[in-house]
This record gives sequence, structure tokens and C-alpha cells, in this order.
Amino acid sequence: MKRARSTLVRVAASLAVLATSSVLMLAAWLYGVEGRVDPSAVSWSAVVTDRDHQDLHIFLANDDRYRLKTSVAQIDPLYLKILMAHEDHRFYNHTGVDWLAMVRALWQLAVNGRLVSGGSTLTMQTVKLLDPAPRTLVNKLKEMQRAITLERRYSKAQILALYAGITPYGGNVEGIEMGARTWFGKTPERLTPAEAALLVALPQSPERLRPDRHPQQARRARNRILHVAHAAGVLSAEEVNAAMLSPIPRYKHPLPKIAPHLAWRVKVEGMRVQTTLELELQRTLERISRDILLHQRSNLAILVANGQSGEILGYIGSQNYYSTHRSGAFDYVRAVRSPGSTLKPFIYGLAETRHLAHPSTLLSDLPTAFGGYRPENLDHQFHGEVTIANALRRSLNVPAVKVLNKITPARFTAALEQNGIQLENGEGLPIALGGAGLPFEKLVELYTALAGDGKVQPLRLRMDDLMRQPSRLLSASATQHLNWILASAGAPKNRMGSTQRARQIAFKTGTGPGGSDALAVGTDGRHVVGVWTGTISGGPLAGNRGLEQAAPILHQVFDLLPQATLRQKRPGAAPPMLVRLKHRSQATENRVIRILFPLSGSTIKLKKRRTQLPLNIQGATYPIVRLINDSSMKIINRPAETGMNIDQPGTYKVSLVDRNGVVGRSVFYVQ
Repeated sequence: MKRARSTLVRVAASLAVLATSSVLMLAAWLYGVEGRVDPSAVSWSAVVTDRDHQDLHIFLANDDRYRLKTSVAQIDPLYLKILMAHEDHRFYNHTGVDWLAMVRALWQLAVNGRLVSGGSTLTMQTVKLLDPAPRTLVNKLKEMQRAITLERRYSKAQILALYAGITPYGGNVEGIEMGARTWFGKTPERLTPAEAALLVALPQSPERLRPDRHPQQARRARNRILHVAHAAGVLSAEEVNAAMLSPIPRYKHPLPKIAPHLAWRVKVEGMRVQTTLELELQRTLERISRDILLHQRSNLAILVANGQSGEILGYIGSQNYYSTHRSGAFDYVRAVRSPGSTLKPFIYGLAETRHLAHPSTLLSDLPTAFGGYRPENLDHQFHGEVTIANALRRSLNVPAVKVLNKITPARFTAALEQNGIQLENGEGLPIALGGAGLPFEKLVELYTALAGDGKVQPLRLRMDDLMRQPSRLLSASATQHLNWILASAGAPKNRMGSTQRARQIAFKTGTGPGGSDALAVGTDGRHVVGVWTGTISGGPLAGNRGLEQAAPILHQVFDLLPQATLRQKRPGAAPPMLVRLKHRSQATENRVIRILFPLSGSTIKLKKRRTQLPLNIQGATYPIVRLINDSSMKIINRPAETGMNIDQPGTYKVSLVDRNGVVGRSVFYVQ
């Protein structure tokens, strides 16, 4: 009687299953004609990599989840085999719905009164992940219909990649790519059996099975998947036993957060962007920058570029991106700051290129007025007659302004603009001394001219950026002269890092008004390095000078780079027409100080060894600066003080500059 009743139940259940499945098939077929499914609505994380495709920074997707687009080729085949053995072993044979599995599930439900095994395919699970909905008969029909539609529109590989990209792995982590990175610190191309099994198990209940919170549950779920894989012939008994001994990960691996300023600058939603950075160099620069002791009101920026290609190799936008009191998130590489004296080499280089001056050209470093503008040196002293080479090496201000006046500021700025360098917030002669703004990265770009024999190479951040042709700013000869002059200055006394590596570096320092900016930029012939330290607000900071603050860091960075050869040439004698700079200030165009005694070219006989020789002058406005033989500077406030002491025979040169910049000279011989 019991056996007959049982048989009757099974028959009834079978008929019910058959009827239900027929209804489901028909409904799914009819409903599938207009099924909607939109994989393109999935939001993917942006990824920024270095030049060798190594990850620098992974961003949250628009829905605040980490989710990376993945192809089947990027997934270990072992994972796919275990996945199909457990979830959908007829994946490549059905059209979205596995009717045999569906009937089996309904039969088991009818006979046992509970769900023993599911009938959902990977395609159906993909649909449910795309559009989650409560478990109802209507929603199941929709799921089946959309699965059929998905199979019609996409290939099996595309569907499998989509599933692998959006499966949950706990928290805000989705997709096998992020799952493998989070739990194993690796990409899914190469997985062990234990790792593959855990990655198959976790999506079943991602929060209940999280390894960092529920390791025992995760272990049991993983081992169950391993046994399924063994039963399906995917893994041998030995592989299963070894995998079951593998530990469960107990923490999440941190995601890369390298070069954050650059990463935020180049990121594209849902895309993988390949930058020109070198990962190991960037890591070292970030470590060095964090270890540098700075004033609490200051910050720093470092930029390393290939001078020939323009590729940026290292990028430090601030000392610490995550520092709030230092405004670390602000990118100082892009900030417009005062270049200080770092434009001086290009003033002199352009003058030589246009045959207006030569490194051996003589000019006077004396108090000079250019209209109402009276530049002074940083040490508040004047050094008399100097060559342009020495003026640049000592970073004297008056000679630089004189040469810029010779070129004219308009022509100088136009030459820079023609090469992609545009000065901001300044004009006129003060730009020679930093009286204009310039983005720090543009200053580094300008210095590629010293690495490229006078050609400015535009900088680029991405490997797919169009490599623009360099444009010529300076002649090759003028550039090589500049390199020799700048390299001959030597390294700063307080240089950081190694002192064993001999390297010729042509570099120039600069200091903004009041120490607001301290800069050092230079090249070794291949690389260009720029360092900036300064105040966050742009206000003054005592002691913040380019030579003391930025230059030591510059040389420390160069120590990290491969050796290179600096193209340089020692300048010879100036051509006859360029022996002395022919220049007068605007305020003194038609005026000179006349020295009536001693007359220039005269010979004076002294009666005794030590004699005070009077100076008889006309056309001067006191006070007067007097130099004897380009030294022995004295300020004369009234005519009675013009006398000069003569203690031995020889040639004497007297130079006078009055308060208005009017100049007078006399060269005479004493017997």
C-alpha cells in the first residue's frame, strides 16, 4: 500500500514537473523575444598603470565598488573548469537556459519538498547579477527570458567574462580580477587549486564566507568546491588533499595607491590608462619625499622626465597626498609659481643664439636703473665688470636684466611662447628675476632644451599621447656653452645622497620673492629633473632658497638615474664685436658721467709712493658707486669724498655709477 502510494506521488510529481517545465519553456520562449538586458550599464573601475602595465592606482567605479573588466584570456583555465563543474557543466551546450537542469531541480523540489540543487545557468546568474530581483516565479521567467536574449547577442566568452567581472567577493569588491587581488594579492592568470576553489565558493555567499571575518566557513566552502572538482575529474585526489591544507587568507591585500596626483590627472572612467612612469623610480621618489624634513608651512614637488622623448618618469605632486594640514591633495607640479632665477640661462642662451652676446662678453654688475626698476643681487652687493659666463655661474641679477633689456622682454617671451612655454602674471624686465608666473611642469619642459641641444621637447604623461616634435629655442652651440657653465658650478655643499657617483649635471637654482619658492632644475644630458619647495599659500618663508633647499634634493634624485653624458663645450673668446655688451639703460640713453681728471688714456707721474688722487667729475647725481679695477667698491655721498688712494704704479680703471644709473669710466696709467 505504501509502495503504491509512493509510486503515485512520484507519477503526480513527474506530471507536475512536466507541465510546469512546459509552461516555463513556452513562457520563456514567448517572453524572450522582447527581453531587455544591458551589460553596458555596468560601471567599471578606472586603472592607471606605469609604462610596463604595472598597476599604479585603482579607482572606485561610479557605484563605489571596485570592479575591473576582465577577459577570458586573463583568467586561469583551472578556475573556469572548477566554476563550470560546480555551476554549469553544460555551459557551452545550452542557449541560456539548461532545461535538463531545470527539470531536475523541479523534480527534486517536488519529491523532497525542498530545493536540492539549482537550475540556474551561468548566463542566468549573470542576468540576476545585472538586475537583482526577489525570487518569484515571475522574476524567474524574466531571468530565463533575459538569459536567452543575452545568449543571442553575445558570445559564450563574452558572457563568461561578464560573469567573472561582476560576481561579488565581499564588501565592495566584485569580479574575479578584484577578488584575486584582494584575497591573494595577485591577478587571476595563475591560480592554485585552493585559490581557484575559494574564488568559486565566495560568490555563493560573499559576506557569510568572507575569509577575513569567517575563515572556518570559508574553508568549508572551499573544500566542498574542491570535492566537486574532484568528482567532475577536474582535480586529482592528490591535488585536492594538498589544496585542503592551504591556509585561508586572513586579510585583504591593499590596493596600489602610487602616484596619486598623476593618477587622478589622467584617469578615464572604466578604462585602463598606461602612463610613462617607471614604477620603481616612482616608489623611491615617494619614499624620499616622505623622509625629507620640511617647514610646516611648506611642501615640495619633484618631476623627472626623459629629455629626448618628453616622457615623465617620476611625478611627486606633493610630499604626502593624504596630508590635510599641508594641502597634500593639491598638485604643485601644475601650480603656477615664481621661477626665480631659473630663466637666466635661457636669457643668455637666446642672446647668444641671436648673436647679441657671448659667454665671454663683458658687462658691468653695478647699480643700474631701468626707468623706475633698480634690480639688486641677492647678497645686496655688486661685483663690477664680469663675463656673462661668470654672471650666470654666480646668478647675478643686474647682468641678466641688462641682457634681457638687450633682447627686449617682448621678444624673449615670444620666443618662449613659440616653444609652448607661456609666462603668466608678469611682464617687462622683472621676468628675468622671477617676476612672472610659470607652471612648475612647464619649467621642467623648458629645461629639456638643455638636454636636446636647444630643442624644447613637450612633456607627455601617457604612452598613447601623441609624441610632438621638439621645437628649437636655442642654437646647439649656445646650449652646449650653457651646459658647461652650469655644470662647472658643481654640486651644493649640503648635497644629499651618494657622493661617489661622478656625474656632470647642468643645473640652475631659483628663489621666489621672500623665499616663497625654492627651485632647482637640471639635466645630465638625458634626464631632466626639477625640484620645488615652497609655501602652500605663496607667502614668504625665511631661509627657503633654491641652493640650500631644492638643489640637494635634485642631486639625490639624479643619483637614482642611469648614467648619461652631458653635451657641453667650453666657450672660447668672444668675437670682436661682442667683447663688451653695448647697452645703456633706458633712463640714461643720452647721458654719461664725464671724468675730467684723470682723463682716460692719460699717464700720471706720482711724486711719492702713496698718494690720494682726486677725481674731477661732471654730470653725476650723488650718491655714486665707485669701483677701482672692478673691485674696491665705495659709495661716495658728496664731491669731497671722490679721492682715491694710489699706492703703486700700474694701469687703473675707474668705474662710476650714480643714483640714476648714469655710468662713467676712465682708464689711465700711473708711473
